[in-house]
Amino acid sequence: MYKKIIVLFGIVSVLSLMVYLLFSGISKEEQVALDYVTEMYAKKDRDLTKLMQLTGKKITKEGLKDIEAYLTIPSAAWIGSTDTNDPNRKKVYVYFSPEATKSGIIKGVYVEKKGERWLYSGDIGGLDKLPKIPFSHFEKSKEAKSLGVKDWTKIELKS
Repeated sequence: MYKKIIVLFGIVSVLSLMVYLLFSGISKEEQVALDYVTEMYAKKDRDLTKLMQLTGKKITKEGLKDIEAYLTIPSAAWIGSTDTNDPNRKKVYVYFSPEATKSGIIKGVYVEKKGERWLYSGDIGGLDKLPKIPFSHFEKSKEAKSLGVKDWTKIELKS
């Protein structure tokens, strides 16, 4: 009886995730990057198990103690991704609204495909040198285009 309930719960969870991804307008790799960034930078009480699943690496509270949680949720963001020379690796950029960060901040991360899963694999450096763009104009700005992303998607960040 319990096995049936657990299996049914698992099926419903997977189907819910698939429907969410289908209608959210973002790819699997973008969702992994977004989950990582929001878990790492929006929560003071980070879920270590979730972070380990998103990175494929062991993470400790001690290793995270100096990382500031600076995102405010709920808020809005632009998200987009682009290919790299490696077909199993992508760049994902998230441009947060001023409501999320007190000023527009862009965060870039690499995600890498390991088997069937996408995992966070590192931060993209040098983005702090980009000029601040008004959030409402970011998608069409030359700075956004210079990142190589073809399609930006505006999303609502929810806790």
